[in-house]
Amino acid sequence: MTDKILVSIASEHATASRWRNGRLGPCESFENDETGWSAFEMFLKAAKSVPTYIMVDAVEEDYRFETLPHANGADREQLVARKLRQLYRNTPYCAAWVQGRDTGKRKDDIYLFAALTNPDVLFGWVQVLARQQTPVVGIYTLPVVSITLAERLKLKAQNLLLVTQHPSGLRQTVLREGKLRISRLTRLEAANGESRASAYAEEIQNTRLYLHALKVMTLDDQMTVVVLDKDDSLSELGHLISQRFVNTHVEHLSAAEIAMRLGVKSEVLAYGRDAIYLQILGQKTQGCNLAPAVLLAPYRRYRARRAIYAASAGVALGAAFWVGGNLWQRGEVAFETQRLSATTAIEKQKYEAVTLQFPKAPTSAANLKKSVEIVEKIRAEVRSPEAMLVAVSRALEDSPDVFLRSAVWRWGSQDAAQGAAAAIAPAGDHRQRAIIDAEIRPFRGDYRSAIGAIDRFTERLSRERHVGEVRILQLPINVSETSVLSGNTAKETQVQAATAQFKVEILLKPGI
Repeated sequence: MTDKILVSIASEHATASRWRNGRLGPCESFENDETGWSAFEMFLKAAKSVPTYIMVDAVEEDYRFETLPHANGADREQLVARKLRQLYRNTPYCAAWVQGRDTGKRKDDIYLFAALTNPDVLFGWVQVLARQQTPVVGIYTLPVVSITLAERLKLKAQNLLLVTQHPSGLRQTVLREGKLRISRLTRLEAANGESRASAYAEEIQNTRLYLHALKVMTLDDQMTVVVLDKDDSLSELGHLISQRFVNTHVEHLSAAEIAMRLGVKSEVLAYGRDAIYLQILGQKTQGCNLAPAVLLAPYRRYRARRAIYAASAGVALGAAFWVGGNLWQRGEVAFETQRLSATTAIEKQKYEAVTLQFPKAPTSAANLKKSVEIVEKIRAEVRSPEAMLVAVSRALEDSPDVFLRSAVWRWGSQDAAQGAAAAIAPAGDHRQRAIIDAEIRPFRGDYRSAIGAIDRFTERLSRERHVGEVRILQLPINVSETSVLSGNTAKETQVQAATAQFKVEILLKPGI
């Protein structure tokens, strides 16, 4: 657990202890004067930057119950701050503590407003804390700490009065249904034995009458009085209360009983009369913190510094894991590399042993590789006229009046092409091409009909899947614009061609 400094401040003196490993250490006492403040400052120097919790046990305290409209967030903060300014203008040590909701229709919030009405009680001690930049976690009154003390002692009475003896007087704290109602610190003249018990019993009776006047409880209500006898000096008080008061149940808890219920050793309570409250203060952070914001500034810096340290430690730990993982992975890779290298060496030896049994090759491996590459290249360049012949055959089948006279098939670039088709394809274009020499049969001199049949034949060729282009190279009649007509039209002669021959060039698509 985190180390803490626990301080109890009264009007005449202060008590401080170092909380370590979940245990309260020996207490040191300091007088409320220059000498005591100097000694307290030396105590704080020995525990630099340790979170400090302060409890105040003084007469100058005030508790009020108020209801405010229910609100949340910034609205609630403004309401509470305005009410605190109205109630406590002359002290910075004040706070509001939500106690619950009202049962009325508005469901207002119920607050306990508490304050230390005399700031001078803390003046000298706060000056020391400010000079040392001590991270103060909070300032709490002793009655507020008594609430947690009652929980730890398993005191569950509806109307509970805690009675304790302090150097500054008799402290009476009233809890109703576990919530603080009032607390009184009464200074009494030094007395011993029965006279002291009688004076204490009279003060308890005055408290009972005061509660009746405030209408907190009536005299007929049952009240449980618990006497916390931290030094076993109040054994007579319980008997007097039982004899004098009605509707009152008394419990006397000795030092041994208190230590047993709190789960601590008896010698812890011997550290001082405030040790029991410092034990509770160290175990649990209390509510209703009276410390002003300026006094809490060092603690906010302390928490920010701790958060940065924690984040840095987390980053460092993550980096360590990352580096460790990389080193482990590197080791695994190195091991796997060595294993594969050993396996490769073994396989290489086996291969060499096997190759020694092979017959001698007729040539070198380089020549064999080159030969295979040449064969693959030739195989890639070789083409069969099958695709071309299939296209022509299908077109002829659908054109019964076209008679094939001859076909010339070529494969290669245009640079190697010859004949009338030399200007059709671009240079260097490796494609299959064919020149079809055909004629129209039967032909009776009707050139118009013959040319239509040729157009249908070429159009049918163009629809073939592998055909890229079809061009007519020669028609049965010269239809060029440069041809010249000659002869005598008066002469009744008619020359009729015997056939209607034509030529067509076919180019397949690239890659076929």
